[in-house]
Order: sequence, then C-alpha cells, then structure tokens
Amino acid sequence: MTVLKWAPKPHVANVAEIADFAEMECFRRDDRNVSVVDVSRILQRQAGKREDDDAHQSVIEAFGDLQDRKRHCGPGLHAYPFDLNANGTLVNIRNSSQGERGYILYIYLLLATRRNMQADRNAGGHDGTVLFEHFCASVATNFLGGPAGTSAFVFGTGRVTEELRDADQLDESQFEQAVNNLCKNLKEGFGFSKHPESKVTAKDGKLDVVAWRGFADERLGRLIVFGQCKTGTHWEGDLTKLSPQTFCDKWLKKAFAVLPLRLYFVADRVLTNWYDRTKDAGIIFDRCRLMQYAEPLEQSLFSKIRDWTEASAKSEGINL
Repeated sequence: MTVLKWAPKPHVANVAEIADFAEMECFRRDDRNVSVVDVSRILQRQAGKREDDDAHQSVIEAFGDLQDRKRHCGPGLHAYPFDLNANGTLVNIRNSSQGERGYILYIYLLLATRRNMQADRNAGGHDGTVLFEHFCASVATNFLGGPAGTSAFVFGTGRVTEELRDADQLDESQFEQAVNNLCKNLKEGFGFSKHPESKVTAKDGKLDVVAWRGFADERLGRLIVFGQCKTGTHWEGDLTKLSPQTFCDKWLKKAFAVLPLRLYFVADRVLTNWYDRTKDAGIIFDRCRLMQYAEPLEQSLFSKIRDWTEASAKSEGINL
C-alpha cells in the first residue's frame, strides 16, 4: 500500500510518511495547499477515536519535519519546492517552483520512495531504480567536490540484487566484468580475483556506485567511496551489507591503497536512529541530503528523470 492513493494509518505510520502524505496531498487540491487540520482530519478517519489526539500530534511533528526539509535541502534557492506559512501549519507548492529542475528532482525522489519500486519501477520508458543509481553517482561526484577532478560510475549489479535473496548467486561473468571495469577506472586493484571455493552471491552485488577524487599524478592513494542505493521504504535491512574491506579482500587481486568510505543513498526521508544507522551504513544520504548535492546534473540524465517522474505522476492521477 502506498500513500499516493491511501492515507497512512497514524498508529503505524512514521513522521516522514505523514510528511510525505502532506506533500502529495497538495497535488490533489485545487488550491495546492494543505493544513495541519486538513491532514489531521484525514488521518483521524483512519484511526479509532482513542487515537485522535495521537494522530493530531503526529501531524504536528510531520509539519515540523516539513519545515526542516526546506533547511536540510540546502541553501539552493529552488532545492525544496514547498513553502510553509509563518507558524508552520500550512504547506503549499511554491508557484515559482513548478517546472524547475529542483521541483522535478524532489518529486522524483518522493515518488521513488512511495511508489512500489518493484512493480512500478518502469515509467516513461525508463527504470526508476536505474535512474536513481545514476543520480546517486552524480550526487557522489558533487559531494566530493566535482565534477572537476572527480569521477564516478555505476557499478552495474545493484539493480539485479533488488529481487534476489542474499544467498542467491549472481552471473559471475557479469560481476567479474564489473570488477575489472572498476579497477580499470581507478587504475588500481589489478583486476578481478576470487578464491576457488568462493561464490558470487547477491550480497556481493550490494555495491551500486563508485566515486573517487584523485590527483594529476594518477598515483595510488586517492579518496574513494563505495555507495549503495535504495528506493522505496524497505531499506533498513540492508544498512550493514556493503563492506568495502570485505569486497576488496574477496574480489580484488590487491586491495586499494586506501580503503573506500561507505555511502548509503535512500530516496526516503530518514529521521530517527541517525547515529546507529550511520554507524551501520556509513554516510547516509537521505532525500534532503541528495537534494543538497543534486546539482550540477547532466541534462541527459535530468531529462530521463523528468520523463519518469511525469509518467509516474500521471499514472497515479497526480497533476504536477
């Protein structure tokens, strides 16, 4: 079930889900805004009478998160496409934001969180999860100070592992090619290598994005990041599954001179257990952090994201 068509149940929904629902509700209304009272009434219809007060409190907290989102998306003028009134009780789609790149990118991440990204990942001629990997590669480049002096690429097996259990085997030739491509791009690691008894499983394919910042001398010892990408809302169980140390030890002829840092990209908005989740996953990029480093973005990739977003919205009956 998705908050695109159904209101979240307040006794099970988290604050981020209710905040997402409030943003989406703006698109369903002619005046393009929704208030704390409006959302509270909708949620209270989903709750028993004893939960009315709890539902209202959850909505207040969600509108508090909406205020934080504008700040957390960064100082860019058009990073967050919604505005709130002075006391934070009414959210509306900012008129000037419609058609802007930030508007499209934020709605893309919102849809990529709340749609079923297995059954509904394809729209507008593109796979939304594949686009997310390429988007995250661009974000990683910007985060490292790029694009000048920084490079990134999509490792190429992550989209396969979304529908597999960790123990399921991957196509070893495809995995070997991806590792060799990684070493060629980084000019270290010396290629794919594995123990004769080792099997390449879906758990090994959790590496989705690699980015690095190097030097003009092209010698060993550069800043490398390994990234894992997750659309949808079921990302909690994968926080610990990408281990740069294990990956390098198992699949490279020689480990990188400097161990890669871990990045964890989620289209969702992450609010709770931030310290523990960061310890488990590395540097977390939730929706707002992604928006902070969304630009610059290649026009060709943005055009594909826009096509997917517009087609996805239309299929859900949402008027962008």
